[in-house]
Amino acid sequence: MLFRALRWGYRGYSENNVSPKEVLEFARKTGVKQLDLRFSDIPVAQHHISCPITELTEESFQDGFGVDGSRIQPWAPVEEIDRLLIPDPDTAFVDPYFEVATLVMICDVIDPITRQNHHRDPRSIAKKAELYLKNAGAGDAAHFSAEAEFTVFEGVRFDQDQRAGFHFVDPLRTRMVETRLEIDRRHDTLVKSADNMILYKYVVRNGACRRGKTVTFMPKPLFGERGNGMPTRQSVWKGGEPLFAGDGYGGLGPMGLHYIGGLLKHARALSAIVAPTTNSYKRLVADGEAPVHLAYSRRFGSAACRIPLPGGIEFRPPDPSSNPYLAFSAMLMAGLDGVLNQIDPGEPLEEMTNIPTMPSSLEEALDCLDEDHDFLIKSDVFSEDLLETFIEYKRRIESDAVRVRPHPYEFELYYDV
Repeated sequence: MLFRALRWGYRGYSENNVSPKEVLEFARKTGVKQLDLRFSDIPVAQHHISCPITELTEESFQDGFGVDGSRIQPWAPVEEIDRLLIPDPDTAFVDPYFEVATLVMICDVIDPITRQNHHRDPRSIAKKAELYLKNAGAGDAAHFSAEAEFTVFEGVRFDQDQRAGFHFVDPLRTRMVETRLEIDRRHDTLVKSADNMILYKYVVRNGACRRGKTVTFMPKPLFGERGNGMPTRQSVWKGGEPLFAGDGYGGLGPMGLHYIGGLLKHARALSAIVAPTTNSYKRLVADGEAPVHLAYSRRFGSAACRIPLPGGIEFRPPDPSSNPYLAFSAMLMAGLDGVLNQIDPGEPLEEMTNIPTMPSSLEEALDCLDEDHDFLIKSDVFSEDLLETFIEYKRRIESDAVRVRPHPYEFELYYDV
């Protein structure tokens, strides 16, 4: 089981303000030898640098550790490659998967000259979203809880080149329920929930590997099977109390309904961030189960917004291929746009007729984001540069790259034409 942090041992912890001195004392007592500093790029990959634990001092939490950002695409322009990693002491834990005892911390990325957060650092964007919530006066905390589904295979083989393209999976398919139950998946604040999602995926992958299995968080790894979603429950709190409950539909009050109004208004643009792969749209198809209809409901599974319990809101189109820092931040910004502008979500979904839907492809989702992103750039939470970079990267590296390659099934359909 995951041994996490300073105060709550194997159960993890939820307290803030762990001091650098406490981290150093913890490292001394546990005898760790290595330091591993982790950070995320824009798509979702986690990167890290390692060094001897002796390099970690109290000053390190202010001075940071230098990193060359030129290889982290699309993370930094070539003329701005140097960055500093600032470790967050609240995230410290000993990694159980390393042979050498290693202390891990998640880092924020800052500019070494201005000492400002890097505008392309996903974790910094999440922190700005939390600050925007407070400054807007809508609440003092946003809580998120996401269920990232995954598929376990005995093995997988795939390749793609000019003359061949294939994939083959050994047909074990199961949900690792026992592993999930070992991981604390309770709701938490936005940044912590995103940190936990990154850690959750890391633990699941390593847990499967130790058992000789392989795990994928691909939204749709198998044709004819249900895909892997990441339904995300979210709420706004103030003074330790949730604010969405009321006597309206599903036990929601005006604020909760307006939050849904914002999610639905911007859902097609959100799609590019919360379902950000070409494979995502093989899951998001109008087959009666996928959450593609832009409506809210207590009972219809195809509604984008579900009310799973009185006063609760769950946005269901996201999938685990998304970057949780960006996905949670974008959903919060959309919901807050609904709250601040009192956007009416319309009537709840009661019958499946004439309901607008989510985009049907990544290309269409990127077009929607290009057209509708003003709600994201308020108070510079997302920058125009970040969104332009995200859209260009997704088009060039993913959408266009898949579009121009022959699909294996096309040989079945067209070889003899």
